[in-house]
Amino acid sequence: MQIYDHAVRPLVDSAFQGAKVTCFAYGQTGSGKTFTMNGNAKMGVYGLYTLGANDIFAYLADVLSCLFLVKVQSSNCQTLIF
Repeated sequence: MQIYDHAVRPLVDSAFQGAKVTCFAYGQTGSGKTFTMNGNAKMGVYGLYTLGANDIFAYLADVLSCLFLVKVQSSNCQTLIF
């Protein structure tokens, strides 16, 4: 989780601010790159990809709920005007 918070979460934030971002693992064979990126669901260990996807969908859910609320309030205001 420390790797995610330090290296990947800022990339997710930057992506929603318009930056082009990439996260990849580089290293010697057998050093744990695949495990770090993918995790192991059977062990309850989430990889960087899963953690990033969770943050992305959480961000989208927040944005969509705000857009929906603004639209509903706008509709209510129009109804009151008429």
